[in-house]
Amino acid sequence: HDTFPVDQTLPFVYTYMLKHMGNYWAHWLTPDALRQYQSTGYYTQTILPQLDLVVFNSVPYNFHNFFHPYQLENEQWLWLNQTLRNSAQRGHQIWFMSHYPPDSKSLSDSYRKTLHQHVQPHLDRIKGFFFGHTHKDECTLMYNAWVALVSPSLMPTTEGACFRVFDYDNVTYELRDYSLYCADIE
Repeated sequence: HDTFPVDQTLPFVYTYMLKHMGNYWAHWLTPDALRQYQSTGYYTQTILPQLDLVVFNSVPYNFHNFFHPYQLENEQWLWLNQTLRNSAQRGHQIWFMSHYPPDSKSLSDSYRKTLHQHVQPHLDRIKGFFFGHTHKDECTLMYNAWVALVSPSLMPTTEGACFRVFDYDNVTYELRDYSLYCADIE
């Protein structure tokens, strides 16, 4: 919703948004993660001992965006595959995060299948799949193998402005529970 018309992101606007948001997040990201994010919209970094956050950029796969950056697609799948393998080789657990949930109507079936093919070998290490976009508190079982947790939005909607706080095991990084906090805008 940061562009007009909605979801139509011209390449120069997209580049500007990545650079600008990266500047806001710079104090949370390592220099390598910041460089990666500002040039591609995806990154990874170790956020807790033995836990890697893998942030996948699903924006290029939104087929409603006439201007979506196709050139990132193959490069990002290669990056994801290598990143997941690197985490496994280091014995790290993974939290996976992206904007569009895999079952979004904005994404193709081939996207869902490709994502599942990449994450399936690492399901024992991926302790959480976190998504947004729908502005609703949802979860979806994907391929009878993993659960996509979709968080509501801070942007006011009919459900109010909401956010989640997760409870997780400090050793295994498995999610135990979460609390949902919403503000009634009215």
